[in-house]
Amino acid sequence: MYANFHKGVSNEEVVEIFTNEELYVDDARLAAFRTLKERNYSFSSEQLQVAEKLEQEERNVEKEKLEHKQINEQAVEAPLWYSPAAIIGFSLFFSTLLGCVLLGINFFKSGKKNKILYIVIACVVLFIVETMVIQMTQLNFVAIMLTRAIGGFFLIEFFWKRELGSTTAFTKRPIWIPLAITLLVSMGLFYMNIDQYSELFNQLQHKG
Repeated sequence: MYANFHKGVSNEEVVEIFTNEELYVDDARLAAFRTLKERNYSFSSEQLQVAEKLEQEERNVEKEKLEHKQINEQAVEAPLWYSPAAIIGFSLFFSTLLGCVLLGINFFKSGKKNKILYIVIACVVLFIVETMVIQMTQLNFVAIMLTRAIGGFFLIEFFWKRELGSTTAFTKRPIWIPLAITLLVSMGLFYMNIDQYSELFNQLQHKG
């Protein structure tokens, strides 16, 4: 764009553009340098150093633009999924049912809607197993956590790695919304059944 203004302009005027850093932007000065170079203008050593500095700054700007472009392209291409850590964490601290829900959302977002039925089946089986463990062990903390951990790792090993791919690049989906919903629902259920929980805790204390 700047080079078009140099047509019919004398070397002295182009040199003025090149050397006047207070009046002209770097792009205009660099364009003036290249015009002079095409005209076989004889530069001083100081002028060549200035030109090298301008060209280096231009390369740095182009490099930054390329890096930003690559980052933006990766951000667009990378799917937004709940991470394996989120799935295992929700399975472990809340229920494998919630781990299945997060994994199911990943499958839905990735276009693997036909595979969600298998997750639902696995979810039902894991929930039944977890419920049986809770009843059989009378709320044994270690047994429950172990069961949930196994369920969470099963979801990752059997579904995530097989269907979503263990090396697939993705952007971590924030967990704050499902976490807030889970905590609110848990608190609501607790207050709705507080009498039953109190009775159960009393029974466990008497047995102890």
